[in-house]
Amino acid sequence: MIVSTELIQNIDQLSTKELAWLSGYCWAKSKVDGLQSFSADLDQVSTATATTTRTVTILSASQTGNANRVAERLHESLQSLPVRLQHYRLGDYKNKQITEEDIVIFVSSTQGEGEFPEEAISFSKYLFGKRAPNLAHLSFAVVGLGDSSYPLFCEASKKWDQRLEALGAKRLLPRLDNDIDYEDSVAQWQEQLHACLSELLHNETPAVSNPAVQIVPASKTYDRTRPYLAELIQKQKITARQANKTTLHVEIDLGDSGIQYSPGDSLGILPTNNTDLVQDFLALFDFKPEALVQLKSGQSLPLIEALTHHVELTQNSVALVKKWSQISQHPELIALVEHPEKAQHYASVTPLYAMIQAYPATIDPQQWFTFLRPLSPRMYSIASAQAEVGAEVHITLGVVKYTHQQKHYRGVCSDYLCAQLEEGDTLPVFIEPNPRFRLPHDPNIPIIMIGAGTGIAPYRAFMQQREQDQAQGRAWLIFGNQKFTDDFLYQSEWQRWHQLGFLHKASLAWSRQNPQQKVYVQDKIRAESAELWQWLSQGAHVYVCGDANQMAKEVEQALLHVIAHEGQLNSEQSEQYLDELRDNGRYQRDVY
Repeated sequence: MIVSTELIQNIDQLSTKELAWLSGYCWAKSKVDGLQSFSADLDQVSTATATTTRTVTILSASQTGNANRVAERLHESLQSLPVRLQHYRLGDYKNKQITEEDIVIFVSSTQGEGEFPEEAISFSKYLFGKRAPNLAHLSFAVVGLGDSSYPLFCEASKKWDQRLEALGAKRLLPRLDNDIDYEDSVAQWQEQLHACLSELLHNETPAVSNPAVQIVPASKTYDRTRPYLAELIQKQKITARQANKTTLHVEIDLGDSGIQYSPGDSLGILPTNNTDLVQDFLALFDFKPEALVQLKSGQSLPLIEALTHHVELTQNSVALVKKWSQISQHPELIALVEHPEKAQHYASVTPLYAMIQAYPATIDPQQWFTFLRPLSPRMYSIASAQAEVGAEVHITLGVVKYTHQQKHYRGVCSDYLCAQLEEGDTLPVFIEPNPRFRLPHDPNIPIIMIGAGTGIAPYRAFMQQREQDQAQGRAWLIFGNQKFTDDFLYQSEWQRWHQLGFLHKASLAWSRQNPQQKVYVQDKIRAESAELWQWLSQGAHVYVCGDANQMAKEVEQALLHVIAHEGQLNSEQSEQYLDELRDNGRYQRDVY
C-alpha cells in the first residue's frame, strides 16, 4: 500500500484527541460491507467520540526495558474501561503534547545516581525547564522502578511525582516505588488504578467502542521470564596475559529460536551462583542443603537450589546492611547505618559474605532466603550484527574479580561464564531491544562512536552492519582503555575496517600507557575539537557507550565544550544544541 506524503504531513499536524477520533473513524470504515453499513458505523463512532471524553495516556521511560513492560501490562489491564488508551515511550513522545493530555500514568526507572533514563532526558528538561506548562487540567499517577542498593532509590519517579504536582496536576494515587522484585506490588497497584479510574468514570457515558491508540512493541517469543536456552559456542580472552583487567569475547548460538536483534540491542543472561559461594553461606549458618524454603510463587525448593538460582549472593547494598543490623543487633553495625555515607561506603567495599561473617546472627533458612534480593539478569551490549553472524550473538564481557580479606570474589555472571560453563553448555538468554541506540537509516550519514573498555561492543556490531550495507558514510572511533599493548579490544578487526575504508578515523586514549600522563576519551574529544565540530556540522550521529557516572558525564561536558568553543555559543545555547541532537536521534547513549 502506498501512502501519500501529503497525508502523512496532515496526520502529523493533528492533536492527540483528533488522532484518537481518526483512529475510531478508520476502525469503523474498515468494517464497512456497504454504504448503509458504513453510515451506521460512522454514526456510532461519532456518538462514541462525543460521549467518551476521557483519555488515559501511559508514558514509559526505561533503560533496560522493565518500565516499558510494566507500561504494556498497565495498558492491557485498562482495556475494559470506557476510555481511549495510549502508550508512548518518552523517547517517541512530543514534549508539548503533555498540555493536551487528560489522564497520564508515568512509569519510569531510575538511572545511575538518581537520574532519568536516557529516553526521558529531553522530556525532563522540558518539564523541569523555565517554559514548563501549567498542568492544572491533568490527572496523574507515577510508578517508579529502582534498585534499593543505590542510595537514590527511585529518585527519578520521585522527581516526576513532585514536579507534576508543582505544575498543578492532580494526583490520582500515591506514587509506587518498586525494588527489583516488583511483580507483586505492580499487580496490586494496577488493581488500585483500575478501581480509581472506574470510580472517576462512574458518571461518564461509556463509549460504544474503545478505538485505542496503541503504540506498543510487538510481543517477543523469549524474554526474561521465558529465556531461550542457547549454546555457548566460544569464549576467548581478548586482553593480553599481563593486562590488569580480563576481557572475554563470547559467542552464543541462538539455534533455530528465530530470535532477531539489531545492532544496539542488549543480551540478557540469567546466571546461577557459584557452588562454592553457596556452600560457604550454608556452612556459615550451619544450614542443611535439603531444607525447604518457599518462593513467592508458593513453590517449595531445597535451600541449596533456591540459593543457586533465585537470589543475589554477590552484591551487598545499603538496604541489606540496614536489614542485617536489625537482625544481628550488633552495636557496631547499628552505629554504622546511622551515618548514610559511611553505610554506603561499607556496602560498596564489603561483600555480603564478609558482612555476615563479621556480624553473625541466628536465622532460619526461610528468613535468610527472604532476606536476600532476587537474582537479576545481567545485560550486555551486543557485539555482533545478525546480518554478519546469522543465528549467533556475540558479547564483550569484562571479568569482575577482587579480593577482600584474603577471600577471592567474582561477579556472578563473570563466574557463570568463565568458571561454570564450558563451550557446548547451554545458558538462558533473551534480547532486550534498545531502539534509542541505532545506526542512521541512511548508511551515507557519518557516525562518531565514543566509548571505553567494553563500551566498544556495540560499535563492533555497528561496523559489521556498515560493512554488510557497504556504507559510504564516514566512521570515527574514539576509544579508551588502560594500555595500547594490553587492552585494544578487537584491534585486528578495527585495522581491517580501516583498510577496507569503512573506518575513516580512530582516536585512541590510554590511561595507563604513560605513567606521567593519563589520557581519556574526553581528552581526545577536546584535543580534536575543530574536526569533531566539522563532522557535527556535516550531520554526523554521535554515540556514547560505557560507564554512566564517570565516562559518560565527562564525555558530555567535553562535547559541550566543543560545541561552545567551535560554534561560538554560550553554555545555554550549547546545551540547547546538544538537546536538539538528542531529540533528532543524532546524540544517542547506551550507558550503565
